[in-house]
Amino acid sequence: MTKVDLQGHQKTERLHALDSLRAVLMLLGLVFHSALTYVTYENNAMWALKDSETTHIAFDLLVNYIHSFRMSLFFVVAGFFSGLLFYERSQKEMIKNRLNRLVFPFIIFVFLLWPLLHFSWVYTGTIAQGTNLLLKDIRVIAMSFPLVPSNTMHLWFLYHLIFYSIFIWILGWILKKLERISSSIQRAYEFLMGFTLLRPLIFSSITFAFLYYSNSVWIEKTASFVPEQTAIWFYFTFYVFGWLLYRSRRLIDGFMQFDWFFVGIASTGVFFKMIYPELLNEKLMMMVNALVVWYFIFGFIGLFIRYFSDHSIKIRLMSDSSYWFYLIHLPIAALIPGLIMRTGWMVGIKFLVVLSVTTIICWITYIVFVRYSVIGLLLNGKKYLRYSNKQ
Repeated sequence: MTKVDLQGHQKTERLHALDSLRAVLMLLGLVFHSALTYVTYENNAMWALKDSETTHIAFDLLVNYIHSFRMSLFFVVAGFFSGLLFYERSQKEMIKNRLNRLVFPFIIFVFLLWPLLHFSWVYTGTIAQGTNLLLKDIRVIAMSFPLVPSNTMHLWFLYHLIFYSIFIWILGWILKKLERISSSIQRAYEFLMGFTLLRPLIFSSITFAFLYYSNSVWIEKTASFVPEQTAIWFYFTFYVFGWLLYRSRRLIDGFMQFDWFFVGIASTGVFFKMIYPELLNEKLMMMVNALVVWYFIFGFIGLFIRYFSDHSIKIRLMSDSSYWFYLIHLPIAALIPGLIMRTGWMVGIKFLVVLSVTTIICWITYIVFVRYSVIGLLLNGKKYLRYSNKQ
């Protein structure tokens, strides 16, 4: 499915399904971070904020379910679209695009969001400790804003993608010079993809080997400005899978085979390891995690190809706004729990309030400040006309 643009470049028609999947994965960040405050277990490494008097195991399941596939699948989709940039446009255009969509937003928002997140974190953390905050105390917190960020926060994903864009650009340039090797790699990939029922098992073996030699049941993200090598290369494997998938995009309809079945297997694996963790030793947990993530990858891509391949104005709007939602949601999702912590509301109500208020603020700011402005041009490559019907 290709067409030629005015400059004579071959251009693939927009893959609405994967674009929609990318947007949903970004928006799931709002659900994920809204739920973290209400899990029953301690998780200071990921999210130190906790409403200790209002927790529920349902949020343990929700958080673990989303966490078991979200970022890995995110990197698969990112790799796919990087392949599109590299092969359909040009190497130069890919670098230009990555500067505009990754590097500039990362630099701007890592400095913009750091003081806001610091305020939210300190405020909600103080409330969680049972301290009453007066207006003067809030003013002190606000005036103590650190100006220089000490880590990448949730923008670690963009930070990783900047490195991956450099790696894959160099690798792609080399493989263009070595056509025989490039063709052999692609044939091997397509050969493995030919085993429809077995391919989640095949690719999960790569992830399991990574976990086994890293001696970890899962490789967690790192928000440090000094990238942790294990995390960098672990997620790069998913990114490369997406890159190769673009080059073999004629196979993408095959993801619809067994898509519901694969998602069912992966979902069963998540609930099993949550409910019966005592039945799994460390090595078995590695194996389950590796299987779960790849069954989800093949299953969810298939479902989105099946149900979201057609253009939709509503889905287009969701896709356009999702990047902004991803960028700015974290300080809001960290602040709202502190504001409602002592209301006495049920845990489900609190979660819905955090998620709803965060979503509403993100949506209003997107419409007012982003969609029709230069910010939208930076994030999405397009600035909409406020009164145009062509949305």
